[in-house]
Amino acid sequence: MVELQTDFGTMTGIGVELRRNRRPLARVRVKRIGTRPARAILRVRRGLPAAGRYTVVALKDGQVIAERTVLVRRPSRRRRAAAFTGSAGI
Repeated sequence: MVELQTDFGTMTGIGVELRRNRRPLARVRVKRIGTRPARAILRVRRGLPAAGRYTVVALKDGQVIAERTVLVRRPSRRRRAAAFTGSAGI
């Protein structure tokens, strides 16, 4: 998930790409971005991207307007185990 926002004003028709080694892996279009954060979910083949270094790129009319490098990590075993524990309400 990526959050996008502007300092002032609004922008429309923004494309967001997740790239690895300059190749786009996921692409999503955001209708409008303003001073409140707009969220975009980038999925790679309907799932989470593999661990590694990626670049998130914001595009307006095919031109790059913002670019950030992000690091995707695997969740720790403790967090994965915690996600599957809990009572069934029986």
